[in-house]
Amino acid sequence: MTTGHSSSSSSNNVDNTIQEDLNEGVQVFSNTVKSVYKRKLQEGCQERRTRRRTDTGDEGEEGEEGEEGEEEEEEEENFEECDGIYLEETDLSLGTVIKKAAIKKRKTFHQLSHQDKCIVKLGMNSIIDISKSERSKNPQQYLFHSQDWRNIQKRYKSVFENVDMFADMKNKISKIEETALKDIGKARFAASKGESKAKVDSDKDVFAIYYKALETLEFHAYIFQNTNGPDTTEADGLIKEWGGVVETVFRRSNLRCKWGESVGDVTREKTSFGFKVDLRLVTDTKAEKNREDDHANCEVAKEKTPISKSDTDKVKLLVESKLILDYFLATTNYEKSIAIPALQLCGNKIYLYSLRLAADGLYVGAEEAQAMFPRNATELYNLRNVINILYKFRVRLFSLPSTYFMPT
Repeated sequence: MTTGHSSSSSSNNVDNTIQEDLNEGVQVFSNTVKSVYKRKLQEGCQERRTRRRTDTGDEGEEGEEGEEGEEEEEEEENFEECDGIYLEETDLSLGTVIKKAAIKKRKTFHQLSHQDKCIVKLGMNSIIDISKSERSKNPQQYLFHSQDWRNIQKRYKSVFENVDMFADMKNKISKIEETALKDIGKARFAASKGESKAKVDSDKDVFAIYYKALETLEFHAYIFQNTNGPDTTEADGLIKEWGGVVETVFRRSNLRCKWGESVGDVTREKTSFGFKVDLRLVTDTKAEKNREDDHANCEVAKEKTPISKSDTDKVKLLVESKLILDYFLATTNYEKSIAIPALQLCGNKIYLYSLRLAADGLYVGAEEAQAMFPRNATELYNLRNVINILYKFRVRLFSLPSTYFMPT
């Protein structure tokens, strides 16, 4: 596998994003951001394609893919992405493979399976998702030779550093977990007492999260019943399981959790609707009244969610993260590699993803971690993994380029 030069520019197909179901909205940049990126992309990709044609002895005229009036067949045949990352089992670049597959399948988009729709939405946004699909193979995996796919996964590993919130409090937490096996109420009281006595703010927050989790197990355990249990909604999971936990993680920062479906400012224009997000992590900017700066998003689904729904939500998260990343790249002079974190909450499961720009015209989405919220006292030890994932998410948010975004 060889690599071309990587730079902090966006895909050359900003306007070719898929506009699928009306209830998912439309992905749109602001005119300012879009014009900046289109200029950068046209210059960078033109230079790369010219260089590649010279290197291969191809002096033919460059195609006019993406311009109005071109036949779809010609676009599909002649399209070449400018990522410059080539594989062993094909002459096409990685970005070209996923984009050509998307262009071909989008002709019959509404008749496609949910896996093929994922291929279209990811490919049209120049995203390759190397994470595993729940209970099935990654849809984009079928586009590559098995050896190429292994090489891709090996090349683009997870980028977030691990976080351990329990280094100095393992004994105290272990006692709470042991107490919960006998009496959840007493364990909840011990967690509350631990928070009041803790000297370090982060330790206080961990005890507070244990208190909230134990409260859920004591009074709302029915939300974890997969069979013969009451019918639950996404709001049940948010309010009784995840809401208090996530809020506690960010309560000592100026970052605000905005719950309920809303549209991020970086994904819309005043006259257009962007993606509706279940949870947005935002800061309020003083530069413009009622404007929020988006830093990350979260999608939520209830227990017993169909695989098609969870896969679609993950794709939606990656596209939303691309918009945030593009906005950062277009509006800051930050030169280091940026990886946007995103959370997916499916019932009692939590997934942490990252989205980064790997090369011109190529974004990589990866799964960084996953864990399960405890459903009973026996599983309370799982809460450690949940907490570490949430704080890994928090650490990555605070590492994003911003002058107004600081923990308190």
